[in-house]
Amino acid sequence: MREFSPFGGEESLVKKRKRHGTEEIIRKLRDAEMALGRGESLAVVLQRLEVSEHTFYRWKRKFAGVKVADAKRLRELEKRMVG
Repeated sequence: MREFSPFGGEESLVKKRKRHGTEEIIRKLRDAEMALGRGESLAVVLQRLEVSEHTFYRWKRKFAGVKVADAKRLRELEKRMVG
């Protein structure tokens, strides 16, 4: 996507932010751990996942030990409590 750049008025490529769902985050973390276990560098893994190092470690801290099934179950419980 091309947008106006505040630096000199030239066009530049701007990457839009993406919101990841909990299940997608957990899958990406699992894939990253497997890739890192195979000896891939963190930089390569992060590039493939399309996330920053800061985001990766934030997700790791927040979702450590959570499985996709647990996230789905939690989402269903939240839906029942709200509506």
